[in-house]
Amino acid sequence: MKSTYNNFEWERSVILELNREHESLCNIHRVNLRPIAITLFDSDSLWGQFDNRTRTISISRKLVNEHPWQHVVGVFHHEMAHQYVAEQMPKQYQNVRPHGELFKEACRRLGIRDQFTKAGIDLQNCNLDWRTNSINETTEKILDKAKKLLALANSTNEHEAHLAMERVRELYAKFNLQHISVAAKDHFIHLIITLHKKRMSSCEQRLISILAEHFFVKVLLFQQFDAKSGERFRAIELIGIRENVLMAEYVYYFLLQQVEFLLQHAIASKLGLTRSDRISFKLGVLDGFDKKLQQSNRVSSNKAPAAASAKTTELTVIGVALAKFKNDSHLEDYISKIYPRLRNGRSSSISIDDIAFAAGHSAGKSINLNRPITASMGNKGNFLNSRSS
Repeated sequence: MKSTYNNFEWERSVILELNREHESLCNIHRVNLRPIAITLFDSDSLWGQFDNRTRTISISRKLVNEHPWQHVVGVFHHEMAHQYVAEQMPKQYQNVRPHGELFKEACRRLGIRDQFTKAGIDLQNCNLDWRTNSINETTEKILDKAKKLLALANSTNEHEAHLAMERVRELYAKFNLQHISVAAKDHFIHLIITLHKKRMSSCEQRLISILAEHFFVKVLLFQQFDAKSGERFRAIELIGIRENVLMAEYVYYFLLQQVEFLLQHAIASKLGLTRSDRISFKLGVLDGFDKKLQQSNRVSSNKAPAAASAKTTELTVIGVALAKFKNDSHLEDYISKIYPRLRNGRSSSISIDDIAFAAGHSAGKSINLNRPITASMGNKGNFLNSRSS
């Protein structure tokens, strides 16, 4: 176990956080469950277990040490569903299958993700990471085609690079138009990006607004516990179907890289940016890219010859797909069941330098989605190697 403090402090912080999670889930879903004992235990087979005789939920140390915190929480919620059945339906509890209809009803009542409602959540037989699951033929075709188009977007010809990016977006737009009517909650994926810091920068806030506006995902912001340090950090949750969250994650890391690259290029070009100007420049870059995407969502066209000078704006296939996505109830209904008391946060305002912002805006309009420009991006958001994701 890797930890910055001793075993006693480590276990105490984990158990306290799970107690908070127990209280939070009850409050969110307005469920009255009694406080329960929580312990950590050593096991090479079980993730967690609920003991009604001792009123204890036990969670595997191996799970906490080797897996993301969201998986720990998912398993803990699974055990809470067993507690729900024992307390809310005590007469039936002793005579029903552990993961039968009453358990499924408890999972629905507590808003537990389908991934964690299955029977036999153990280390050997249940894979908690959806990235390692095999992908279906449709997904594989989408990802393969996107990879090829992103490779074309590396072209030094600005028109060719822009066209390749538009074809990637059209690919996803058509895919979403075809699948939006059959979306179901078991198709939705939760992807967590942990920032490992207490506060989110204005640039990161602006970036995730681009993801929510243009890339067919729902974006939530929250604080996530880190078991290694015992602290809570800001995190981003992307929710949507697998193809969309993979693309949105890729775009997130890609834009972070591009913003920094363009900033360093501006500094090297002696643009005269002060430290305070650099935030304005970065926000300008993201605004320029956002405006570029907005333009590709609509096309101007001439109407009747008699009114040749009058132009109207029509939605492209990308714009149509995004409009339908934002008005579709499947994802919203799914999220409302898991987070029924979700609140919209408020972003803080900052002072913007108009000149630096304009310079960044101009640079941002030159961005085209493509393969990473440097190797520093690593595997973050790199769905280009997602055949095993």
